[in-house]
Amino acid sequence: MKLRAIRADDKLIAEEGVDTLSVNELQAACRVRGMRALGVTEERLREQLQQVIHHLYNITLLYIYINISVS
Repeated sequence: MKLRAIRADDKLIAEEGVDTLSVNELQAACRVRGMRALGVTEERLREQLQQVIHHLYNITLLYIYINISVS
């Protein structure tokens, strides 16, 4: 999966929520992002994916803020 596709997927997951994903979708999403996906509880999969999406969202906001401040 290419980076643009992952970012689009992150946006969609952020809008719809991690809770809407099936276990297979959770495993695939975690695996694509380099996280352990097998032998992990469904709750842990949801937690780690939510953390990644939350951190990426905060980094994006920081990047936008810095660019606006510098301009």
